[in-house]
Amino acid sequence: MAVLSVGEKEISAKAVIFDKDGTLILFEPLWLEVAKTRCREIVRALQVDGERETVISRRLLQTMGINPDTLRIHPRGPLAIAPRSEDMLAVTTGLFLQGYNWDEAREIVHRGYDQADRLVDKIALVQPVEGLEGIFSALRAAGLKIAIASTDVYTGIEATLKKLGIAVYVDCIVSGDRTPRHKPAPDMVLLACEALGVEPAEAVMVGDAPVDMIMGRKAGVCAAIGVLTGLTPREQLAPLADVVLSSIAEIAVCRSGTPSDGERETRNQADVQELMLYTDGGSRGNPGPAGIGAAIYRGETLVAEIGEYIGETTNNIAEYRALIRGLEECRRLGGTRIKAFADSELLVKQLNGQYKVKNAGLLPLFQEVQWLIKGFAAFSIAHVLRGKNKVADALANKGMDARK
Repeated sequence: MAVLSVGEKEISAKAVIFDKDGTLILFEPLWLEVAKTRCREIVRALQVDGERETVISRRLLQTMGINPDTLRIHPRGPLAIAPRSEDMLAVTTGLFLQGYNWDEAREIVHRGYDQADRLVDKIALVQPVEGLEGIFSALRAAGLKIAIASTDVYTGIEATLKKLGIAVYVDCIVSGDRTPRHKPAPDMVLLACEALGVEPAEAVMVGDAPVDMIMGRKAGVCAAIGVLTGLTPREQLAPLADVVLSSIAEIAVCRSGTPSDGERETRNQADVQELMLYTDGGSRGNPGPAGIGAAIYRGETLVAEIGEYIGETTNNIAEYRALIRGLEECRRLGGTRIKAFADSELLVKQLNGQYKVKNAGLLPLFQEVQWLIKGFAAFSIAHVLRGKNKVADALANKGMDARK
């Protein structure tokens, strides 16, 4: 077990289970915008105006758990802690109480939520808490296993982790759309512990809401840690938590675990399977003669490099082709956890869901990348400046030179 320093306490644990919204990312910048858009789309579908529009808008916000005057989100309201399905049920009830038939209200709410999902770029609104990547890296280096337990849908959690650059550190995701019972029931923690191969008494639960603390206690975790980066004030968290921190930045590793022979072998195997992939692609003329470059590292050791000419094409297509070629090589090397880096902001933001793929020539390549990354246990991609991507850049130029 590793020993964690949390406030004035030291806690021995094998795993840490994190809530997402309000714990890893700030809650209000994302979800208040989502809620307002949902409300607006529902009112638009109802085709009401004037005083009736105002009355219904206020009622919708209230049923979501939002004060319509201050726009403050109730820390234990539907928007804050309920899965999407329960939130929709609450809003449907609000419309029913305004005189709409249940079946019609349910359909309008469903369409409104779906339309809001299309209109709001959730990933662009994600704001991480301070020091997030460093904390996850330190926990992983100490041998701790990491899980996320959130009422958000699986795809939403996955996209957020990729945007934050921490997907490579996460061993397990337990989501609201794949769990029969939600917080404060213990199911999410129990499922996470089962997937991680640890007992609940060997795990720590970290969250910003009372339901996170209650869920952890019901499951029997060794410690429930509250953080104040969400909606809940200290006085409401303190009676339920073992310790309350300003943020997860106050969690530190005192001592790494001393692994058994079996654990050491497993960890060494994991290290062997974790690869860092740097890619670059370019063309001279755009479109013009193009080359791709990929440099693959295991730890600090360069284990493979690729520099190939790919014919005449555009810079963006070359960037995608470089990543595809690099992922194929990672798979050949037996990598299961891939942390990729590229200096193409377009490619990185498209893969992290921040930009849509509008170019018909890029779409098949985007889909091929998506298919390839499904074959890995974990994948993340982050943007790096060209100065930090010199090896892949040189390999791409080597590929372009090969045409001569």
